[in-house]
Parts: sequence; structure tokens; C-alpha cells
Amino acid sequence: MFTKYRFAACVAFAGLAAASVAAIADDHPYTEGPVVNVSAIRTEYGKFDEYMKYLDTTWKAEQEAAKKAGYIISYRVVTVEARGENDPDLYLVINFKNWAALDEATA
Repeated sequence: MFTKYRFAACVAFAGLAAASVAAIADDHPYTEGPVVNVSAIRTEYGKFDEYMKYLDTTWKAEQEAAKKAGYIISYRVVTVEARGENDPDLYLVINFKNWAALDEATA
């Protein structure tokens, strides 16, 4: 008799666990949309202009090619005033259409 109740309890637990996993997988507290990748850059002392030249030539050409191929939506460079010696002075911001587009860009 005791074994029958234990078996019924195990079956009920397994059934509830399976139902809750399926419910969690279907209901997301978010909606899928654009993904933003932000890179914080700290340039070495005296190298800021040199790095900006690289961004304006090579990096910009790569981003334009990725945009033309449809991997990214947009990109931008944001300069900020560093408050401390380890704070970034540049942020590179790239907007991807969705997470799948981000995966394709690295493949």
C-alpha cells in the first residue's frame, strides 16, 4: 500500500515537472529584437588620434561591409571623457538585427 502511494507521488511529481518546463519554454518575459554590442576601449596615452584614424579607415570599412551584407543594422563610435586611469575613452556600439544575426557574423 505504501509503495503504491510513493509510486503515485513520483508519477505526479514527474508530470508536474514536465508541464512546468514546457510552460517556461513558451512564455518569455521579453520580446526578441535588436541586440546591441558595446565595446569599451581605453586608448594608450598619446595614441588616441592614431586609433581614431584606424576607426575611420579599416574599422569603418569592415562595418560598412557588414551593414551591406545585412549582418548589422548600424554602428557608431562614442567618445567620452575618462574619469580615471582605467576608464574607457571610447565606446564602439554595433546594433544587430537579432541574436541570430550576431551568430552569423561570427560564423
